[in-house]
Amino acid sequence: MFFMIVLPSSGNLVILYICLEGVALMAYMLAASEKTGNSGEAGMKYFLQSSVVTAFLLMGMSYLFTSTHQFSFSGMVVQIYEGGASEQVLVGVTMLVVALLFKVGSFPASFWKPDVYQGTPLLIINFFAVTITGSAFIAMFLVYKSLLLVVWPNFDMVV
Repeated sequence: MFFMIVLPSSGNLVILYICLEGVALMAYMLAASEKTGNSGEAGMKYFLQSSVVTAFLLMGMSYLFTSTHQFSFSGMVVQIYEGGASEQVLVGVTMLVVALLFKVGSFPASFWKPDVYQGTPLLIINFFAVTITGSAFIAMFLVYKSLLLVVWPNFDMVV
């Protein structure tokens, strides 16, 4: 719960990553908490698929850091305004958005949710639907308001 409280106030890529992974660690344990045959499989599927997403998230963050030399969102915005959005920044933001869309479970990344939800109890599924997905939406909003509108200025007209 601590990571869900800290996540909305993160203005830094490192804090954003630590909070998202702290929430995901709690989710792995909750998915595998019931002692049935399906719960261990659900927890393992959640862990494996989330670790692939974490690789995308870290790769996007590394692209952003190497092009801006900043971890804070405000520092990245200043660097992007001064130097323009390079190809590395575009790739980094795209990878970040793809990873966060997968964490939310939006299409086409929604294929993993039924497998995980099948093995977990209903109470934990409700907790996932509200808190885990809500945390990922908060992270998406942080990226949207700080980076996405700077990299693609006309993105708000599209949405």
